[in-house]
Amino acid sequence: MTTQLSATGRFGVPGTILLSGIPATGKSTFGNWLSERHGFLHTDVEHGGLRPLGVQETWETALSTRDPGPFVAALAILGRPVVIDWGYLPGFLPFVRSLHDVGLTAWWFDGDVAAARSRFVARGTGDVLAFDQQMARIEAARPLITEFYADRIVRTLDAAGQFESWEVVRDRVMAGTSTR
Repeated sequence: MTTQLSATGRFGVPGTILLSGIPATGKSTFGNWLSERHGFLHTDVEHGGLRPLGVQETWETALSTRDPGPFVAALAILGRPVVIDWGYLPGFLPFVRSLHDVGLTAWWFDGDVAAARSRFVARGTGDVLAFDQQMARIEAARPLITEFYADRIVRTLDAAGQFESWEVVRDRVMAGTSTR
């Protein structure tokens, strides 16, 4: 069953959410869930998901110029809420901050690192060394990440490897998205 959510971000971007965080903490799973249950367009930056929406080139330009305005405008033209998941390298945090400043609501999915590592290994989609390297980068940037995301950090994965209920995550994310 699909239930449209009515949260609207700033600048007329309907409920546009950017999910980032620790690898294997449910960003793509939650994005798919929002798509199936609530009519969001879900796109995964690392897996070519922007191309089908017709915004890949605009994204690449935004990255190279560090000007997210045209990208956010292109999302608004889609006329539906969009959830983007992007497990970016922490060096892109200033760009993520600029996306957030012009209307996307940036959320950080956090959780138990050992459980996330186990999930990452079990899904078999990448080298565990890549996970470890990304975690080292995240930990080095943790103060900046925590300062920026503040109350937009959601603990989605516990030490037993269980995800928080997607309904609970949705309620938290949508409350923070609609009040921007």
